[in-house]
Amino acid sequence: MNNWPIYLLSILLLVLLYSCKGEVGKCKLKKCKEIEAKEPCTPCNDKDDYVSKCIDSDNGQQIKCHDLVAHFNNFSCQSMKDSLTLTLKRFEGDANDELLAFQQINAETLYSMNVSCDSIEILKLTIDLKLYHLLTNDKIQLAIPSPDQDTLKHIYNNSTMKKCLCEEDLFLYNNPVIEMENEVVTATNKPKMKGEGGGKLSLNYIIEPEGDMPPRFARLYNKGRMQNRYLTSDTSTLGPIVAFLDSGMDPELFAQNKYFNDNQEVCIDDVYQSNQKGWNFIGENNITHDDVGHGTLVAQSFKILMLEDDDYTVLPIKVLDSCGYGTMYSTVCGLYFAKEKNADILNCSWGMYVNDTIMERAIETVSANAIIVTSAGNKGEDLTQFEHYPSEYSWRNSGTELENVYEVAGLCHHYTEETPIRFEYWFNSNFNEKNLAESAVGYHDLISEIPNSIKRNNYDNDCTCNGTSYAAPRVTAAAAAAAATQNHVPYTILKIPERKVENCTYVPKFEKDDIINGE
Repeated sequence: MNNWPIYLLSILLLVLLYSCKGEVGKCKLKKCKEIEAKEPCTPCNDKDDYVSKCIDSDNGQQIKCHDLVAHFNNFSCQSMKDSLTLTLKRFEGDANDELLAFQQINAETLYSMNVSCDSIEILKLTIDLKLYHLLTNDKIQLAIPSPDQDTLKHIYNNSTMKKCLCEEDLFLYNNPVIEMENEVVTATNKPKMKGEGGGKLSLNYIIEPEGDMPPRFARLYNKGRMQNRYLTSDTSTLGPIVAFLDSGMDPELFAQNKYFNDNQEVCIDDVYQSNQKGWNFIGENNITHDDVGHGTLVAQSFKILMLEDDDYTVLPIKVLDSCGYGTMYSTVCGLYFAKEKNADILNCSWGMYVNDTIMERAIETVSANAIIVTSAGNKGEDLTQFEHYPSEYSWRNSGTELENVYEVAGLCHHYTEETPIRFEYWFNSNFNEKNLAESAVGYHDLISEIPNSIKRNNYDNDCTCNGTSYAAPRVTAAAAAAAATQNHVPYTILKIPERKVENCTYVPKFEKDDIINGE
């Protein structure tokens, strides 16, 4: 009888070998990055200039190389004129022939701006001049040298400006001839000058779900066959509006009457747009298609916890691209779009490791009238020592008054396990003493719950898929159920873990119970 552990181990080994059916490596647990390497993410190639190529030296955060984000409390004709006047005064007393020549050559343009009061063009010129001022003082350098030695004209001719929503004074300034650096933000934000309308400039930080991308199971977008599926004649506003800010969502994941549609156009970049089934802030259109799978799987994690007859509507907002990357501009635009559509709950399964006032202002504004559920991130960091946003804006962590912002860490048990023996952190989950937490493990199995009609035929199903991205929508579901009954979020549903563990690995179901019971 003393040999019973050996017999048990032998039986378990036989079960493992049988389940592999002789295929070497079939049972190996692979990380999603390994799966992606087998099928490269074609939209992200060497021509793109924002993945791992530009870094904010102050905090190591990836940024868009040539972008600045601007937001104003008081964006008006007069405030922009004042800002331009103050910027020009920086050059007073400086024998700057190039600036004088520019003013003479462009006198008509400057006069037209002033008379018509084209506030956005004045803002663009103001930023051009601020960057030129930094260049003349050797604070920053050109990424692309001027072909005719006329640096100011070179900057002016290559810059572009676009606005997010008409009701929100949020702008994206782009200039490919300059690699933006934190020096730009520091020099233009401090000291805050009278007349700048409470404006703030920021680097355009890269946002991502941090390594919990699923295998690329989502079907590819076919314009001829699928274009009309993003439009609906139904007006659906039943129950709480749940917005998913992510890589998009398949338009047939939910029943059609579950997609929010108020039949109202929305003003984006000064153009009124039809936005049924949400909006795409990556492609700037109403095609919120998810061609990687992250957003669809996040939404499915929410869907399985909701009853078929529950009252709620979903609002897809695409803020991450087909490689899972977004920017501070795309995500903040998405936040304000959700506010524009009066969303009750927002699921944000992404983040960045830097605090920025433009993101903070957006979270504060939107959470005044909505619940925002955020993922804690997947670097295994103690968030009392490291920053992760927007999750750290949660009032449970920061002591702020943002009572509607929730940070969700990941737990170390399969999502189907309703009563685990212990509530322990998944070893890759960031954690905080006061965060909420839900299961972050085993979500590859959830892909099987998604209809085959909206999946690729050849996706690699060997990939495990874990992460706080999928823990967050479980809290979103609890919030939606509570909102439908006018109750507060039921904390009894949201798990508070005991401790962080180092040996949590998802294993097949036939092994899982043995391992957990043997701990």
